[in-house]
Amino acid sequence: MLAHLKRLFHGTRGIPDQICKKLAVAQHAEHSVSKALEGNANAKEFADKLLNSNRLTDMIKLSDNISFFGPLQPLSVPVDEIQDFPLEAENIAIAQRMTRR
Repeated sequence: MLAHLKRLFHGTRGIPDQICKKLAVAQHAEHSVSKALEGNANAKEFADKLLNSNRLTDMIKLSDNISFFGPLQPLSVPVDEIQDFPLEAENIAIAQRMTRR
């Protein structure tokens, strides 16, 4: 995560402000682009494809706003070593990344 944060600022002054500004722009970019392109259906369709493209085909959707990126891996810790664990090991998989919209 630090590598992502390092890309959000340049120089040594106002680092928190730079990070907050770039995060705010990234979070609201989709809405701003959609609003700006309301009159042009072709441009709006093109922008929607770019903004909502699913680059990873092995994404697993948990709910409307939460998805996990694959590849999913089996649980590496034996479940029987975890006291009172409520699930069986074959029902558990681990994802390295998650997205929430």
